[in-house]
Amino acid sequence: AIMDERKLIATVMDQAKQLTSSDRCSLFLVKKRESELEAHFGGDVVVRMPLTMGIAGAVAASGNTVKIDDAYADERFNKQIDLQTGYRTNSILCMPVSYEGTVVAVAQLVNKTIFDKAGAAGPGMYSEEDIEMFKPFAQFAGISLRNCRTWMQLLAQKRKDALYRKVLENVTGTSINDGDKVVQVICQGVLEYLGSEWCSLYAVDPEKNELLVQCTVLQQHESEIPEELARKGSLVPKQGPKELPPGLWAVARDVVNRGATVNILDASKDERFSGGTGSPMGEIRSVLSVVIN
Repeated sequence: AIMDERKLIATVMDQAKQLTSSDRCSLFLVKKRESELEAHFGGDVVVRMPLTMGIAGAVAASGNTVKIDDAYADERFNKQIDLQTGYRTNSILCMPVSYEGTVVAVAQLVNKTIFDKAGAAGPGMYSEEDIEMFKPFAQFAGISLRNCRTWMQLLAQKRKDALYRKVLENVTGTSINDGDKVVQVICQGVLEYLGSEWCSLYAVDPEKNELLVQCTVLQQHESEIPEELARKGSLVPKQGPKELPPGLWAVARDVVNRGATVNILDASKDERFSGGTGSPMGEIRSVLSVVIN
């Protein structure tokens, strides 16, 4: 069994093309938690799109197969991709890949190829035979994808458990009189536990109604961070508000005022980052901010 999701996706796409005599195959993984489709087009090309977008989105929502003989005659087809790449899409077969009745992915096969008696290839249209032949393969692919994802989740949980124990050991071994060191150990542990690039801890002064960054711990490689901060796991102590983007301070203030967690999947789309997502520590893509009582 293949337990590397990228390798498994590549294998599924390649075998699906061969099985149906298709020129191309794309695989759209259903990410319900994020309400997204994660589209794999081959190689390292991965695009995220809304869960209901396009033909693949319709199949993901309904669980029904869509067969199109003439892509340009179907209003659901996005012609812009062809115009940008110079590729011509003729026929499409879009089928759900399910596990125990739940659609976990959508396979989109493009441009059926048929061969004449002389072995010459030419454009064709997908048939009911193609659909029936693909169904058992889709079931197998669904089981494989689900097993792979479960295995990856187990490995991730095992890693997190080990990191959690490491953080506890580090905190336990740090003198409570060394406040800065305790804060640094906590930040480093959170950073590693969540797989983040950097972590900041803010102190709240309720009397002055102020926030102060106690420390920021970085995880990036030395070449990816400013020279003055170029030390893996480095501690940037007690920064003032000017050191971090206004968006992060706005998020921190909201967390303090509301007493609730803020989880931002795409900072560029959050109004608190209207001034930009750049920072001395790198581009801000996603943010998780939690109040500590």
